Amino acid sequence: MPKRSILISALLLGACDGTSLFGECGHDIKPAVTSPDGAFSAAIDIVNCGATTGYATWILVDEAGAALTPDDRIAVFDGEAKSLNWTSSRRLIVDGGIFFSLDESHPQSDVISVGSE
Repeated sequence: MPKRSILISALLLGACDGTSLFGECGHDIKPAVTSPDGAFSAAIDIVNCGATTGYATWILVDEAGAALTPDDRIAVFDGEAKSLNWTSSRRLIVDGGIFFSLDESHPQSDVISVGSE
């Protein structure tokens, strides 16, 4: 693959998952919602990496009461999600955005499922 194709591929991948090769991205973390059993908190993080990329939505999950940060990312959606709802103690539904990836290294990735409406 020519070097130009590799660079373009890397830029497109960064545009989809909300990371940037050229510096920091802005993060707008919305208020957290707690799972029905009170064990986990989840929040939407709208990621903006500048004028040349679209928005991405990161879904953040951690134990209830913990401050959510971008390090708590469990899933990535392309575009801006509107809302996040727990449909059970272990299932999150995201309204808006297009599902892009699940971070299988996240500590809760084996007990919480994330989907879209």
